[in-house]
Amino acid sequence: MKTYLVGITLFGLVVAGCDDSPAITPDQGVPPDAHVVDTGVENDSGVPDEGTDEDQGSTADAGPGCVTSQVGAGAQNVAICPIGAPVRHVRLEGVQATRTHASVQLFLGLSGPVVAQEPLAAGQFKLQLYGGGAPQPPPDAAVYFGAEAVGFAGPHDFINSVSTVCFDVHPGSESARALVVLWVDGQHGADCSDAATLTYETRYGHAWAPEVGALDTTGGIYFYQSGGAQTPSVTLDDEPVLAYDAVPPPECTVSPVETTATERYVALCALDAPVQHVRLTDVTAADPHGTVSLLVGYAAPADVSVGPTAPSSTDQLRVQLYGGFAPHTTPRIDVHYEATSTLVPGDLAFVNGTSTLCLDIHDGASEAGPTVIVWRDGELGADCEDRSTLTLETAFAVIDGDDYGAVVGALDKSLPLYLYQNTGGSTGAVTLSTRSAVTL
Repeated sequence: MKTYLVGITLFGLVVAGCDDSPAITPDQGVPPDAHVVDTGVENDSGVPDEGTDEDQGSTADAGPGCVTSQVGAGAQNVAICPIGAPVRHVRLEGVQATRTHASVQLFLGLSGPVVAQEPLAAGQFKLQLYGGGAPQPPPDAAVYFGAEAVGFAGPHDFINSVSTVCFDVHPGSESARALVVLWVDGQHGADCSDAATLTYETRYGHAWAPEVGALDTTGGIYFYQSGGAQTPSVTLDDEPVLAYDAVPPPECTVSPVETTATERYVALCALDAPVQHVRLTDVTAADPHGTVSLLVGYAAPADVSVGPTAPSSTDQLRVQLYGGFAPHTTPRIDVHYEATSTLVPGDLAFVNGTSTLCLDIHDGASEAGPTVIVWRDGELGADCEDRSTLTLETAFAVIDGDDYGAVVGALDKSLPLYLYQNTGGSTGAVTLSTRSAVTL
């Protein structure tokens, strides 16, 4: 791994006319919108209005040229010298953001310095370590892919102490999401100065961009911090520590889906978080007795030649398409949860043909059962490949906690999902995603 590190210390880089003491100067960098807590200040953001002359980070703040490594105490909007290659790994040594609304931020893909609170354009990126306030909000760690923020699971107390962090940047493309993997010295055995310790297991967290698209890792690189006496170092590298495919994806597809009379189950692919959305492409349950079942919370089948039993606990859910047996039994879709069975309403004749269905499967909790939302391509304007069309209004059916009577409990999504189909059932592809179409 090539490392580009030349030490230059930059002293006194502060905004003219401002006192950068973090004890009295609110910072421009607030946590992502989902984490913002009202601090009681006039503009409800915990930071001064952008019209003031505090911490605005004008173009002049970058000083002459750029910094190859060490950043002066309190320096803001410092241009970091490029390395002549796309950035794939960054190490920030000796950073700290105090609980005075201070922050540390590293930007990629800029054409010039920006105010720390300014929304980013598509393709631009930043890591933000926000120190929080006293007593609230707490410290917060997040990355921004353009204007979209993705937070890491906390608590993030390390931000309030002098720390070293490092992260890989996988920039994505027109057909793949960008990925960032973050490590913190001393957390889970990670040591940012020893690449051998930087693994998926020792990561502090990882974040996928919400959508596909490439980050600009060849544009301007800027570092921002709020006041303080720290003189951190920024080290850039053109090689990631962890391979892109070493991180389980946020979505995956199994295709083709192949079963036989003696091998009726398919173990579906593993994701980096619990499955919240499933798409069944070109699924058919033929008459007579064709069956396709999606199984959540089931252990590996002991006998792969026989059908699954009905759920026996609140850990388990089965969504079953059944082709019927004319003229006695019509096609149906049932949601089985624990010992309950709920029939999806409506005309289900399409089950005997070829359709594409997609489902949100919300987990449930100690006080509620899971919610299953079903869409069918072409029905009520739903298109399972276009999430913007998947709403409660376009859903073919919604099965919620009230449909299970008094049965409540969360599903066990730590186990792989399985698809079962007999000889009368077939599926072209199964796509899993960690992101639901509807937020409840």
